[in-house]
Amino acid sequence: KAQKMRRGSRESPDQAWLLDAGTDDERSLLVAYVLLVIGGMWGAHHAYLGDEETARKYRLTLGYCLVGVVLDMCRLPGLVAEANARLMHDLENSLAEVANARQYSPPRPAGEAGGEDEDEDEEEEEEGSDDELIIPPTPVTHGPELDEEAANKVGFILEEFLCCHDVTEAVECMMDLHKLARYSKAVLDESVVRRGLEMALDASPKECTLMAKMFCSLVDQAVLVPEDAAKGFCDIFLDLSDISIDIPKAPELLASITAEMLKTGHLDSGVVKAGLVEFQSQDAKNYKFFEAVHASVK
Repeated sequence: KAQKMRRGSRESPDQAWLLDAGTDDERSLLVAYVLLVIGGMWGAHHAYLGDEETARKYRLTLGYCLVGVVLDMCRLPGLVAEANARLMHDLENSLAEVANARQYSPPRPAGEAGGEDEDEDEEEEEEGSDDELIIPPTPVTHGPELDEEAANKVGFILEEFLCCHDVTEAVECMMDLHKLARYSKAVLDESVVRRGLEMALDASPKECTLMAKMFCSLVDQAVLVPEDAAKGFCDIFLDLSDISIDIPKAPELLASITAEMLKTGHLDSGVVKAGLVEFQSQDAKNYKFFEAVHASVK
């Protein structure tokens, strides 16, 4: 059986600064619980987590007549995780905007500068080109680990599919899974893809093909989006060093599935590309199986 996957710290040294930049703004679970106890009926914890709309509703209804406050006692870890994921997503968008702004160079009006001035500007640009700041690729934002109850539901859905290969039932089960309010749909879908790939790789090449077909069907029916599916694949990229110890054929099988789903548009190519860059820096041995895949998304 495959060893339990280690998520741990996935960032490469040249990307660590990006993740560290958001550390000071991360929401604390302890602070959120304190605010829930002190001012839960007024929505203080929701305001702290950036959900002003829910906070306003709590103030108007005294925390949905305290029922919402009681439920939040159990939901708070997931709410904090989602708030921190949103903060990291906003940070990455800000970084991308800065990078795009630096790459943009407005055209000079015709006749504004000519002759010697243009030659001097060109020489200065050539001299300064070597000193330009190289922005590292935006890393993939990996979702949090699920709690035991949610992880068991995900495992049940996938075990049922591997047993019966019934896509219709898998779609219905996925829709029920999305009703878990303490996790966003994106986090749940990424976990389903990651766990499904782990189980299929541990089973057989045939099960890998069937699992990929199920993911494609979920995307076609708008139950799963290509971006979240790609994040689940990126999670497995970073675990291949562990998986390949027990399943030597795993890198080759995963590369084949990835290439096929990219070709049919069922995986987001931008997310896969970022995941492969991170994968290349951490596991050169297994990355060689993905060189052709990486080349196809450049």
